[in-house]
Amino acid sequence: MKTLFALLLLLLVPPAYASADPVVGYWETEDHDAVIEFLPCEDSFCGRFVWLKEDSAENPSLDDLNTNVDKRGRPLCGLTFLGGFEKEDEGVYKSGWIYSP
Repeated sequence: MKTLFALLLLLLVPPAYASADPVVGYWETEDHDAVIEFLPCEDSFCGRFVWLKEDSAENPSLDDLNTNVDKRGRPLCGLTFLGGFEKEDEGVYKSGWIYSP
């Protein structure tokens, strides 16, 4: 009986990938210098660096050009640098902000 209940429950729950937006996931830049993860953030989409070609554990790339002096020591890898993008149509996103380190 438990097996039948579990099977029925699985049939009623839509697969997670069916509702995921096509932009969500990992994207490599055209010049192959970075990998960016696009993900849902609250009711919009954001992106962060997850790999940087010039980055290493011994010498991480830092946000050293930030106009806010307090943020200059933070690592770029893991940094959310775009956000607030709302889906307007399939493959079209509007609004949002981009931080260029």
